[in-house]
Amino acid sequence: MEKLTPAQWKERTIRDIKRRQELREKGIKDADSFLAEHRIKENKRMSRIRFKSYRGK
Repeated sequence: MEKLTPAQWKERTIRDIKRRQELREKGIKDADSFLAEHRIKENKRMSRIRFKSYRGK
């Protein structure tokens, strides 16, 4: 993966959000699957944090 500056990340993020918004308006389900995917990633990260905090005890 290429290294990006913070400004490039911001541009890429804004571009991605706009693209998904357009897809959502058109009714394409890719935008909804992105939200579900994000939720799954967030849940994995939270469970990993919980696991690390319990592991030491």
